[in-house]
Amino acid sequence: ARSAVPLQTFDVLAHGVSGVLPGDLVIAHAAIRDEGTTRAYVPGEFPAVADWQLTGYLRESCEAAGARFHQGIVHSKDAFWSEEPDYTCDPDATRRRWEGWTRAGARATDMEAAGLFIVAGMRRCRAGAVLAVVGSTIEGTLISDKGASAGAIPVAVDAMRRMIRADRE
Repeated sequence: ARSAVPLQTFDVLAHGVSGVLPGDLVIAHAAIRDEGTTRAYVPGEFPAVADWQLTGYLRESCEAAGARFHQGIVHSKDAFWSEEPDYTCDPDATRRRWEGWTRAGARATDMEAAGLFIVAGMRRCRAGAVLAVVGSTIEGTLISDKGASAGAIPVAVDAMRRMIRADRE
């Protein structure tokens, strides 16, 4: 079976609310589709969900590596600076929007998970995502830990090895 695990850096929405800190990893179970790409493939009501087996292998790999990690829903966007209130025409509405995603339980924001999950599902491929936290959107530290992504690489490689081994059995 065809499978993909992207290695990404991303921002956590809010440290205090979610407990996610720079240097942590986040395994995405699903992604909020706050972007335009996936609408070209499926209606907005269709969820962007990771493969459950691959998500399990990512969790096992994080545990084996002793990585500090979190799991849950992530937020996918297609506008890089959209979380920066001063870069938008309505800063107050932007702040409320991002605070709302946090209150709803989104663990982090990225730019690829939703698209990957939707396209993989349509192509009958497995897809998962492990994301490395580099900063905080809400707290305004978008890239506070440039080396944070290094921990995601061995986790993703180990998860793929686990999946390949299981597929052969």
